[in-house]
Amino acid sequence: MADPDPETVVPSAIGPERKRVLGVLAQRRGARKRQQRQHQVQSDVVQQLPLTPSTLQWGSTDNSYGQSTSILFDENGSNLFNPQSDDPTIPFLDPQAAHDQQLFIPTTCQFSDDRILQTPVLKLVRTAMEMATRLGCETTIWDPTTSHLLPRDIATLANLPPDFHPVEAQIMVPHHPLLDILPWPQVRSKLILLFSMPAYLRPPAARDALALVKLVYDLEDESEGCRILGEDGFSAASWEVGQKVFTNWWWAFDREIIQHSNALRRVRGVQALTLEQAYGPNATN
Repeated sequence: MADPDPETVVPSAIGPERKRVLGVLAQRRGARKRQQRQHQVQSDVVQQLPLTPSTLQWGSTDNSYGQSTSILFDENGSNLFNPQSDDPTIPFLDPQAAHDQQLFIPTTCQFSDDRILQTPVLKLVRTAMEMATRLGCETTIWDPTTSHLLPRDIATLANLPPDFHPVEAQIMVPHHPLLDILPWPQVRSKLILLFSMPAYLRPPAARDALALVKLVYDLEDESEGCRILGEDGFSAASWEVGQKVFTNWWWAFDREIIQHSNALRRVRGVQALTLEQAYGPNATN
């Protein structure tokens, strides 16, 4: 262990030497506090200045205690802290002047592509609206009371992907355009036929007057709605059914769709779809 600094060893006896050492220690504590305040003020200055990420340059100077202190400089090497003030903690707070001096800081931060945040709802909405545009219902799709029929030759006219070619129900039974943007032909057929039936004959989730709106809410659920994995949103193979959708609309999906969704969920490390949440002892709908 290194020998203690004789300047900081406090004599046990009361006298001038003890007072001198205590004074030295007090001065050093005060210097450290001023240094901490200066760091805080520097941070506040950076937050107040209207600067872009490439506008600041940081340097460092060594103080008398062997520690490094960050100082904010302009491009000419001038300290931004007020040089005419007796208090080193009083900053130079002229945002316009600082902006005019073209301060800069090197941008060395790098972000890995595999850490990009995913936004499943955004991709879902983009795909849905592009398909609605191809079908010519980009406006009417927002009207919950509208219904239409698809022309028999719409697949050719609109250059529709194979999974979106209309089934017979889309051509023969009036339905809401929302049902046309689902990528599974058999699901579109079931939902169109079911919503054409009297409410009392439908499953519980589809009996309400706002059942179609509820379907939209379930599809767009942030965590357990439908999501599109990969780049091709016009392929049913890229669509995953979430637990929220499956809980309320399980009867519309074939076994192959659920098995494929479970395979995609396993890749993401998510639990397989289950009906326990809908029909278990503590189920709520």
